Amino acid sequence: MGPHVNREQFTVRFVIDQTFRDTGHRHTRNEIVLYTVKEGKIVEERFFYAA
Repeated sequence: MGPHVNREQFTVRFVIDQTFRDTGHRHTRNEIVLYTVKEGKIVEERFFYAA
């Protein structure tokens, strides 16, 4: 399931399941994050998710 690595980038999939206190509404979101690494440090992150 991941992470998936390609040279200086890797992706991680997150599933976020949250319930809002005020309304009790439950929401689940799938998200893919693309990280770019240079000299051993993460220098960029991009978030992709369906609206």
